[in-house]
Amino acid sequence: MMVKLISKDQSQRVLQDVDDPSHTGLKNLLLGAIHKCLGNTKDAIQSFQLAARDEAGRQSNSYVQPYSCYELGCILLESPESVGKGRALLLQAKEDYAGYDFENRLHVRIHSALASLKEVVPQ
Repeated sequence: MMVKLISKDQSQRVLQDVDDPSHTGLKNLLLGAIHKCLGNTKDAIQSFQLAARDEAGRQSNSYVQPYSCYELGCILLESPESVGKGRALLLQAKEDYAGYDFENRLHVRIHSALASLKEVVPQ
């Protein structure tokens, strides 16, 4: 199997061309992940917020909102002034969504993030 690597600009262009409303949340989740990897925190936050608010695609991509809340929460945990909001988003991702693909996997990641937070900031 051959894997073709594409540049960040190419991946963003491909995602920008996705017009199907049922895939808007997924598009924003992927754009957020790209921005996060590139260190564009402001753009990542914006993309994850858009993905988390996407109600139209919830039926076809039910995992998008909890994963977006998780990713957004993890970014917010990095800044002392937004730790509370980040923690709340992690708990929201864990408690407000159920029945989506890889739910158990996300719960493990949330548990790990919350446990590491308790090590840094004793409650």
